[in-house]
Amino acid sequence: MVRRVFALGTGAFGLILAAVLVMGLAAPASAFAAVKHKPVVTRVSPTAGSTSGHNIVTITGKHFKIGGKSTVKKVRFGTKAATHVHVKSATLIKVTAPAGTGTVNVRVTTKAGTSAKVSADKYTYRAIAAKYLVTSSSYSPVAGTAVTISAQLASASNKPVPTSGVKVAWTKAGTDGSFSSATSLTNASGIATVAFTTSTIAATSYTVTATDDSSRKGVSTKITTTAGPATQIALNAGNNQSATVGGAVSIAPSVIVKDANANPVSGVGVTFAVATGGGLATGLAATTNAAGVATVGSWKLGATAGNNTLSATSAGLTGSPVTFTATGNAGALVVEHNGTFVKAYSLVELEALTPFAGYAGLFKNPALGPDAVTGVKITDIVKDALGTPLTAAQSVDVASVSASPYDKTMTYDQLVNLAGFTMYDATSRAAVPSPAGPLATVLVYSDPAQIVMPTASGPLRFFVADGTSENLVMAPTNLSVSSVNQLNVINP
Repeated sequence: MVRRVFALGTGAFGLILAAVLVMGLAAPASAFAAVKHKPVVTRVSPTAGSTSGHNIVTITGKHFKIGGKSTVKKVRFGTKAATHVHVKSATLIKVTAPAGTGTVNVRVTTKAGTSAKVSADKYTYRAIAAKYLVTSSSYSPVAGTAVTISAQLASASNKPVPTSGVKVAWTKAGTDGSFSSATSLTNASGIATVAFTTSTIAATSYTVTATDDSSRKGVSTKITTTAGPATQIALNAGNNQSATVGGAVSIAPSVIVKDANANPVSGVGVTFAVATGGGLATGLAATTNAAGVATVGSWKLGATAGNNTLSATSAGLTGSPVTFTATGNAGALVVEHNGTFVKAYSLVELEALTPFAGYAGLFKNPALGPDAVTGVKITDIVKDALGTPLTAAQSVDVASVSASPYDKTMTYDQLVNLAGFTMYDATSRAAVPSPAGPLATVLVYSDPAQIVMPTASGPLRFFVADGTSENLVMAPTNLSVSSVNQLNVINP
């Protein structure tokens, strides 16, 4: 009988099959079945690993061995071959994963073929956790409130690494403030969270650091507290002042607005209004600045001496309205226009005007020699009060401290051109037929010797002067006034 021997390979199964054929025996059906069945992968564990590879992966399936011998030629993760392939049994293989990215199929190749792609053989590459990305639910929280701090495990390139159970420790830089817990565990997404309550003081800044037992850490960007809603309003500056009637107080009144924790609140509207005294205020609609302060533009007191009040209101705030008080002083000199109050001057304000210095003789009496005096030109006072120079048609009623019969009304020519006056040099007592100009009437407010201006006569004395030589003259005598407290500019 002729027997044919077929070369079926050097594998153990090939030798067994060849021997069977030589012996004229039929090969077992199970042997043929094993040769034609492709490998099958039913599970991969773990299902994820580092992008750098090197981790051990267990592959579960079937048809990895026949007759106790491995038939596995290679194992691939996507297109990359695994290393250190150990076929433990017909249903179990252990390999070392290669480096890779994304999600791939783990496929086993034997002599019978390569395992089909199935959902059970999926393997996902994940970045190595190298740090924490620390964020806050708010970077400008209201002072005294809590924010949620989150720390995400991430790769060096800021890709999230979903690793659970990592203990994260929390620390902060900044005054006051507290964590709800000193440590937190990451969840399945690799995120740890903690509540942080800030200081009650606005403009307090913090940074929060997350660390673990490795060298990984992360630091948040700056978190700065802000003021809460406005709850009260209070006086800030400018109360209990005094000024000459009709004049402005030196310090513009202001209020301060704060929150429940006494932090200044900006951007709050405040309305100012004159309450009593008949004065005038500007900049009535104000808004609090970064320091929580709102300031009125200006406050001029009324024309009547006495108390003046100004209110500051902000609806809904405790302490509203705030009231400011000021006292209007009569002043040394009052300027009116057709009997209506225009402005009052204190002695200090008169002294601040351009001064006139010279000598005054009491009329032409040689027994009372000239005395040094200081004053201010009446035309300058009127111009400063009215804002415009006198016109040729206007007159000025010069009212003395005494009763009205002693008042003097002087025309433009008398006040400005000194028409109708005989001029005398106060030092030589000689008449000046052609006085140098410009000439002006003068109110004297300083006389050290008190010869010309005794205290009992009032603070101001009216004279007529030669403005260039600075020598005072007073004639005719019927226009001389011993003291003055009012100038009333009269239109024709």
